[in-house]
Amino acid sequence: MPPPEPAESPEYRLRLLDRPFKVDQLEPHESIPEEYIRMLTDPASAGGRFISLTRTDEEISIVVESASTQDNKATWSCIKIAGPMDFGVLGVFCNIATPLKAADIPIFAVSTWNTDYILVPKDSAARAVETLTQDGWRFVETSHP
Repeated sequence: MPPPEPAESPEYRLRLLDRPFKVDQLEPHESIPEEYIRMLTDPASAGGRFISLTRTDEEISIVVESASTQDNKATWSCIKIAGPMDFGVLGVFCNIATPLKAADIPIFAVSTWNTDYILVPKDSAARAVETLTQDGWRFVETSHP
């Protein structure tokens, strides 16, 4: 459940983004596909879409917003905390994840400096929104990141 005050703060408002997301995993020794490198280094190539690459010694994770709502490989919907959030605000992500766990909705999370993105399976997106709304979270207009 979101903290009771201040309800108008951006960290307590959620957005269900319009376009679906893809999550890819590569082996740590694999090269990152050129398409993703271009998206990171050329803003025009990304077209304003979200992309996140994380490399560890165990894997490379790639999360990218699809250019099309009809992309069959994009199997995730994204709930964005409106943000930006102050680093001193604690428990926001936990308070979102807890009701989703109770509703058996899997999540994949990506954090940025400004905010958090919570990916849920596309076929569970409506149920995730309903679950969070019933828990007291407020969704604002659907939008791009």
